[in-house]
Amino acid sequence: MVDLASDDLLGVLDWELAHCGDPMADLGWLAVVSWCFGQPQRPVGGFGHWAELSAGYAEAGGQIDPARVHWWQVLGTLRWGVICESMGQAWLDGSEPQMEKAAIARRASETEIDLLQLLLPRRAVATPTVQPHA
Repeated sequence: MVDLASDDLLGVLDWELAHCGDPMADLGWLAVVSWCFGQPQRPVGGFGHWAELSAGYAEAGGQIDPARVHWWQVLGTLRWGVICESMGQAWLDGSEPQMEKAAIARRASETEIDLLQLLLPRRAVATPTVQPHA
């Protein structure tokens, strides 16, 4: 969107994956680990924290359901992995020879690790104790 008076860019609307559905799906997609881009301490898109998002969401009249967001995060991670794989296949078969497709395809393996971490139950890790020598 552009302000016609000043030619300033006001916003960008990306319709690529637009759909009607559960609003938690959008939050789950935003929480896909791949979007953190090396910023895991900011789990919301790599730029924010859940407390901030939850507060803003509540202020706007919504309520976040963590279990549903997690479900959609898992599905979003799987979806991104499939998208990466399909880009790789398109590059391999020559139907889309852009190097960008090959570069994105390599990220499919990252989604496998992310899925395992999302699906495996968290286990408490005991802190090792060091016994001094007598």
